[in-house]
Amino acid sequence: MPSPQIWLIVLMFITIKWKSVYNIFFIYFLTYCLTMFSDIPVKMLWCTWPVIYFILISVKNRIQLAGVLSFILFTFAGSFLFELSYYIFSDMLEATPTTVMPLDRLLQILMNFIFSYPFYFVIDFVDRLTLAQEDWRDSSVKNHDQEPIV
Repeated sequence: MPSPQIWLIVLMFITIKWKSVYNIFFIYFLTYCLTMFSDIPVKMLWCTWPVIYFILISVKNRIQLAGVLSFILFTFAGSFLFELSYYIFSDMLEATPTTVMPLDRLLQILMNFIFSYPFYFVIDFVDRLTLAQEDWRDSSVKNHDQEPIV
């Protein structure tokens, strides 16, 4: 039984929740970092993510769902799109393309779908902790009046 692809679930969260200005750069940065910890070549991730991103954003802009339900459905769709586009791009770009392995890919999609529910709350908590713009602005205003330490 394969484990859930936590990196894929995190990238789905960033795609859905963050503004496009931030998420495109951050997704490409994270996929580049991911290639150092996995056997996935950077060309494969940088080719699959535009496909996934633009399809998910197009659907998200037309269907107004919010919260954990939308995240679960988008993670399911994104996992399916990732497996499909990875196979197609591997067949086009690599000398030795990846094998189909339908049961393994189906189980991977299912595991991402199941674990996206509990991961949503963890990722959302971390997101709210690190991206509280008011806290950053307030801390800089409070410390602005203090004299610098020499």
